[in-house]
Amino acid sequence: MRVDRKTRLEKAHNLILQRKPQTLKDAIILIMIEIGVSERCAREYLKVLEAQGVIKSNLDGSIEYPSGSS
Repeated sequence: MRVDRKTRLEKAHNLILQRKPQTLKDAIILIMIEIGVSERCAREYLKVLEAQGVIKSNLDGSIEYPSGSS
């Protein structure tokens, strides 16, 4: 059975409200898990984005875009 985009978005939103992630990084991982990505793959993907300079993780777990990236 195919689940439409709105239903997946609502499920991800509810999951975030239930789990109350402490950081944006944790919220992104929860959303990725909800759309079918394993937790390990989601964490690895965020590491790849960081290594490529697309995102920058701060010590407090927050994520920012380095200056010059869009």
